Amino acid sequence: MTLVSSGDGLRMNIGDRTVGWREGETLVFDDTWPHEVWNGTQGTRVVLLTQFERPLRQPGRAVAKAFLGCIRRSGFVREARANLDHWDAAFHEIEPE
Repeated sequence: MTLVSSGDGLRMNIGDRTVGWREGETLVFDDTWPHEVWNGTQGTRVVLLTQFERPLRQPGRAVAKAFLGCIRRSGFVREARANLDHWDAAFHEIEPE
């Protein structure tokens, strides 16, 4: 494994590489590679997940669209959305608009 940067306790294995990053930095990677993340800090790790559409031919495009549709309706994503709503409500209690 190759360590790309040390980070401040935030590490991720992506394929055969280990990367680290610090607060305020951005890390973009292809999540089709096997990956695993560790938060070795006392802080909360917040992730912004962005799905990029990959250029595919048929029938791959139809399969990918159906798969992503299932993911969007999954319990995992519904729970994440509920967590975001809870986070947002708590934030607005602290910082009213």
